[in-house]
Amino acid sequence: MNVIKMDGILTPTASDIVKTLAKAKKPMMASELKESLSKDWNTIRTNLMNLEKSGRVHVDYIGTSRYFALNGKEKFQDHIPISESSYVWFDIFEPNNNINQHFIRIKQTRRKSLDEWEPVGTLTIPPDVLSRFIQKLNKLKETLDTEYSSNDGELDGSVAPMNSNHRSSLSQNKRET
Repeated sequence: MNVIKMDGILTPTASDIVKTLAKAKKPMMASELKESLSKDWNTIRTNLMNLEKSGRVHVDYIGTSRYFALNGKEKFQDHIPISESSYVWFDIFEPNNNINQHFIRIKQTRRKSLDEWEPVGTLTIPPDVLSRFIQKLNKLKETLDTEYSSNDGELDGSVAPMNSNHRSSLSQNKRET
């Protein structure tokens, strides 16, 4: 499987997809990329999936068609280690030729081998939703702080257990919104 390395080096096909999207200056369907790059479906699909997972491209749905567009350039980057083999990264992306708007990308990576990382997932947040997003995270933190204490031995400070009380409190919070 082609894996996009998180140090900025793309597989040759992923790099070709990024260059093609940048040159096109418009979203493209996978079939257009397949034809333009003369690659098989599986190679195009796998690389598009990895580019989307890493947050490098985004997908717009028009009817039943999927259009892929380059997200733009990173303006800032920071990260938080979750463990020795997992990080959460924060970026601000500039719009790419009026295709999209500024947004914040939060992505998680995990160690695949000693010197290679792979994307686990990505979340893009437009600036106008950021305050609500932070409020929801703070509310979840309050729930964790009130329902779990560091004395009960259930939490190690990094990962919340998914027991029935935790699920029910999240369900209650969901119903409140």
